[in-house]
Amino acid sequence: MKKLFLLFTLSLAVFFCSCVSPKQLQDVQAQRDAYEDKNAQLETEIASVKEQNKKAHADSEVQADRILQLQDSIALLQEELQMLNSRYANLMKMQEVAQKGNQKEMRKLLEQIQQNQSTLQTKEDELFKMERTLNERGAAVQRLSQDLDERNKRLIALERALQRPRCGNLRGRQTPPIASVHR
Repeated sequence: MKKLFLLFTLSLAVFFCSCVSPKQLQDVQAQRDAYEDKNAQLETEIASVKEQNKKAHADSEVQADRILQLQDSIALLQEELQMLNSRYANLMKMQEVAQKGNQKEMRKLLEQIQQNQSTLQTKEDELFKMERTLNERGAAVQRLSQDLDERNKRLIALERALQRPRCGNLRGRQTPPIASVHR
């Protein structure tokens, strides 16, 4: 902003000290106004992107917390599954013993085995559902991370655009000499 003010002041000094046509002065002023408008627009866009970036970051943190919760739940269910598998193995051994024994006990053990198998199947189904949900959440977090990376790249590009000279890139251009009035 200071450079812009300095340029404007210099332009006024040149105007009063030399012969510059009003058209040239108007062109320079119009160019300055256009760059100020572009600067304001880019600053607004950067603020918007930064806000979106904050929201995406917050969403990714929520998803990451949810994934940790799901991982804990899966770990608990796996422990429970191991316990049920152990009980199932014991019941199978008992079934072998019961086959040698009386029929009444055998029916009772078979019912217990069926109940345990049903419980085991239910727990296994829940485990698979939670694992699928975890994978979906992981994919969502990955997509959010990619989106966040893209937004960061865009933010960097916009910040670089703001860092460029605001009065135009005059490098490589030759400006016509200012004619002076001789009296």
